[in-house]
Amino acid sequence: MFKTVFVVFSLAYILSEFYFRSEKHVKKQNLFLHSYVYSLVAFILMIPVINKWFVVAWLFLSITHGIIEWLTYRTQSSTTQHSELPFFAAQVLHIVFIIIASIYVSFHCGTLNFPEWMDSIFNVIGIGEVQFLTWVFMILLIWKPVNITIKKLLSPYKPANESSAEDKNTGGFIGLLERVIILIFLSIAQYSAIGLVLTAKSIARYNKIAEDKTFAEYYLLGTLLSTLSVIAAYLIVK
Repeated sequence: MFKTVFVVFSLAYILSEFYFRSEKHVKKQNLFLHSYVYSLVAFILMIPVINKWFVVAWLFLSITHGIIEWLTYRTQSSTTQHSELPFFAAQVLHIVFIIIASIYVSFHCGTLNFPEWMDSIFNVIGIGEVQFLTWVFMILLIWKPVNITIKKLLSPYKPANESSAEDKNTGGFIGLLERVIILIFLSIAQYSAIGLVLTAKSIARYNKIAEDKTFAEYYLLGTLLSTLSVIAAYLIVK
C-alpha cells in the first residue's frame, strides 16, 4: 500500500520537475507556474483512487512543494558562487515530504480501489494497475532525473576535453539504454547478464580509459552511479 501511494506522488513530482518544466521557465524562475503544474499533475494522477486522505496529502505536498521551490530560488539567488547544493537539498526535502504524505495516506486507507473500467482495461492488457504504475515510475526515474543528477554530481570531475559527446547528448542516451537494459535484467533475475552490459560499454571507450587516467576515473564514477541508480529504483518498488 505504502509503495503504491509513494509511486503515485513521486510520479507527479518527477513529471512536473523534470519533464513538464521547460528551460524557459527554469531561467525565469516562474515558481507559481511550476507549483501549479505540480499540483495539477498530482491531482490528475490521484483521481482514480481519490479520497479525503489523498486530498489532504495533496494539499500538504502542494504547499510544501511551493515552499521548497521558493527557498531553493532564494538560496541560489543569494549564493555568489555556483553550487549544486540547493538542488540536492531540494530533492531530499521533496522526497522526505512525499514519504510523510505516503505514510499518512497508507495509515488511513486500507486499500486503493481502482474504477471498474480501469480494471477491465488492464485485465485485457494483462497487467495490473499497480504494476503498470511501477514500471512507468521506474522508467521515468532512470531517465531525465538520473541523467541530470549524475551530470551535476560529476561536474567537478569532468575532464576538460570531454565536451563533444556531451554536446550531442550521446552520453545521456547511452546511460539511459544501459539503465533500461539493467532494469530488464533485474526484473527477470538475470543478474550475471548485467556484467555484459557494463563490459560492452567499456569496450567502446577502452583506448581512452587506458590512456587517460582522469577520464577513466570520470567514466568509472559515471558508470557506478548509473548502475547504483537503477538498482536503487528497482529495490524501492520491488
